[in-house]
Amino acid sequence: DPFRHHDVAQRDKGLVHEDDPDEMHFGTAFLQGCTLSFQGHYPEAAEHLRTAVRLARRIDEPRLLKRASVCALRLGDARLVRDLASRSAETARRRGAIALIPQALQFLVYAEFWTARLPSAVGNGMKGLRLSRETGQPNCATHLLAGLSLLSAIQGDESTCRARAESVLESGRRNGLGLPVALAEWAMALLEMSQGDAVAAFTRLKTLAHAEPGRGHPTMRVLTAPLFVEAAVRNGAEDQAEVALAGYERWAEGSDSTSGRALVARSRALLARAGDSQDYAAHFEEALKYHRSCADDEVERARTAFLFGTALRRERDPGRAYVHLRDALESFERMGARVWAERARAELRANGAPDARTQDTRTQAPSPLDLTEQQRSIALLVAEGATNREIAAHLFLSPRTVEYHLRAVFRRLNIRSRVDLARLMR
Repeated sequence: DPFRHHDVAQRDKGLVHEDDPDEMHFGTAFLQGCTLSFQGHYPEAAEHLRTAVRLARRIDEPRLLKRASVCALRLGDARLVRDLASRSAETARRRGAIALIPQALQFLVYAEFWTARLPSAVGNGMKGLRLSRETGQPNCATHLLAGLSLLSAIQGDESTCRARAESVLESGRRNGLGLPVALAEWAMALLEMSQGDAVAAFTRLKTLAHAEPGRGHPTMRVLTAPLFVEAAVRNGAEDQAEVALAGYERWAEGSDSTSGRALVARSRALLARAGDSQDYAAHFEEALKYHRSCADDEVERARTAFLFGTALRRERDPGRAYVHLRDALESFERMGARVWAERARAELRANGAPDARTQDTRTQAPSPLDLTEQQRSIALLVAEGATNREIAAHLFLSPRTVEYHLRAVFRRLNIRSRVDLARLMR
């Protein structure tokens, strides 16, 4: 509730003095930064949010590190969210504060989703869900289930995504939990866009943008704007897309978010394309340049490449279209985003590329998409450098079961070592 948040921040002003402990200065910086962000004063908010992050690192206390990850979320820095949330969970574990671990993991799952560390995100989400229930924290469980619904959406698992999102919406609305409700709606809109249902996604995101406290969240209203722009353009509502993009651009610039600037450029490309302007290609190129310099927003980078390749194909530029569509396909395959990978394949076929699935299976190269979901999760964790014991802990399996699946992966992909697997999964 941004209005109540503002009232609390006003009461806090003047209570903290220069010689007070860092914990108190953190509290003030956090409150002021969040309030200014809710009000749209992004440059001023960023100063307070960065102060809070700096203080939290110095104090190294799990509760403060978790709140600092919220600051990083509002700054649009997924890498920083991941760093702070993982430090919060590890510090809580080291101190035996078990109840604080799932609270940190809910933000770590969000960060790992955006950075396409999907197997790790699933493992942390399931671990956090179990711990939140064991420690009697149902609201935390709702947050974690919302994060897991996002993972199901990008992986194209419709039934799991819908089941998780519906559970979140029911418990979240009942208990006034605006953030997980907004995340569940975002997950459903992302799933609908992957299935080509831009009408449903547009309606859902438009409703979310005007949701009252407890049924939405100011930060998510900002962060869902690029997907809203994409859905609005597909529905011929460019005027509404422009309004949403203006607010998002103010946030990206004011927060100095590189990934945010990439999505601003991508949104400009979609609007230019809708207006029959040839400037769309330059905007897409700018978006990809920002994605590359950020290097930690793989999900959105792959979607930008897909949208650019699709636009080039329809403009009858097959050579350039192939480069971006192939890049998108490889990224989607790597992260296990099955529906998006299928769409990229369809665009490549329409662009004139042969359908790999119609080739003779004796000459067809093995693909990570041929693995089961469990095998793919293990393969991706191996590629990230995890040991069998670490993978077992992430996925709630025994090390022996991990070893069994890994042997099956090696046979299926016709490889002999973890190094070969890491190279294939890149």
